Formats: sequence, C-alpha cells, structure tokens
Amino acid sequence: MKLPIIIINRLLKIIGAITKAFAYPFHFLFSKKRFTIPKQSDPLIKSNKEQNIPRIIWQTNYSNRVTLPVYLNYLAIRVFAPTYEYRYMGHEDREEFIKQNTPKELYEAFMQLTDGAAQADVWRLFTLHHSGGIYGYRRSPSLAFGENHRC
Repeated sequence: MKLPIIIINRLLKIIGAITKAFAYPFHFLFSKKRFTIPKQSDPLIKSNKEQNIPRIIWQTNYSNRVTLPVYLNYLAIRVFAPTYEYRYMGHEDREEFIKQNTPKELYEAFMQLTDGAAQADVWRLFTLHHSGGIYGYRRSPSLAFGENHRC
C-alpha cells in the first residue's frame, strides 16, 4: 500500500472517531433529533468510464431517519464516491422491492422471515444479483474506490 493512501486512511479513521465522539453529547442534548437520508441520490459527477459492476451503492437499515453518525457516514460516502448513484432502503422499501421483483412464492418466503437482519441479508443478496452495484455497510465510507479500481 502506498504511504499517502495509508495516511489518508488513518486521517479518515481519526475524523470518524472525532465525529462519533461529538455525536454522543449532541444526541444527549437533542435526543429526538434525526436526519433523513434520501432514498435515492444521483451521482455527483457523471463518469463515462466503463466497468463491469453498475455504479450503485446500496444501503439499508430499519428507517431512513437516522442518527448523526449514520448521516455523516452517508455524506462521506457521497463525497468519496461521487460517480456512484446512492440508494437507501428502509424496512418497508425492502419488502416492496422484493414484492415487485420476485415471484409470489419467493416474496411469501421472504415475509416469513421475522428477524430484520435476516430480511436485510436476503434483500442484500437478491438486490445485488438483480440490480448490481455494491453494498455499503453503515460504517464503510471507505468502500469508495475512485476511478482507478478494477471491477
């Protein structure tokens, strides 16, 4: 790994830790404050460079109304992956996506899953297979690779 990449990576981790530390007093003072992550965001910069994997970043959680650290993660992903479309799906959105894009039997099997994490896992696998893109965990702004990665 090149030294500048290591330094930038460490600086981002430090900035992330500082913002997370800031979030605790913020939410202590404003306990009901939540931020809204849009369900879909177009790429900030259009790219004409070809790649095998569609330029879509997928994320999911119970709701798109989130705490400050999760919202800051969303903003970091948008900054570090400006050529990617961003799609966020909450619990109901995942159900609707599966219902619209699978046979009735698969949708019914999906609905029998009672654990939200299990539903998210099945949705994640189906979505990446069906629509392509990459999945970004909530704590992974480093998933953005810029224009020089190989997909």
